[in-house]
Amino acid sequence: MNSDRALLAAVSDFLFYEAELIDEWRLEEWRSLFTADGIYWIPARNGDDVDATRETSHVYDDQSRLEERVWRLTHGPAYRQLPRSEMSHLVSNIRIADATADDLVVTSRFVLSEVRYDRGQTLAGKATHVLRRTESFRIARKRVDLVGSASPLTNLTMIL
Repeated sequence: MNSDRALLAAVSDFLFYEAELIDEWRLEEWRSLFTADGIYWIPARNGDDVDATRETSHVYDDQSRLEERVWRLTHGPAYRQLPRSEMSHLVSNIRIADATADDLVVTSRFVLSEVRYDRGQTLAGKATHVLRRTESFRIARKRVDLVGSASPLTNLTMIL
């Protein structure tokens, strides 16, 4: 039982750290949390039957697309982020849904407050991480299911 609590505490610390990197716009460090074959996915609709290869996604980034996205947001012409968003993530309800010797499937809930040009928005949803066990953890897959994902959304150029 104590090992389960210790694992949940380590996973929670990792997810809090990931949110901190995003909020502080330390996107290169955030990107380095992903495995070489890692995927960052925000489907355009929620559900267990969503297929990223056959349906539109808000974001579906492999490592090269993720590298491009981070470069554009930090160095390139990301006009939708000039000035960049101020953000604060709240991460909660962290659960280990499945565990193998190599990977953990972790679910959590989040609320993101974002302000840009004195206009704010609040986004909420569920994140599902597949975390690869290494010296700490690496993200093999991150799926973000937004509340109201099928509704019109405003600027999603920030990282969720």
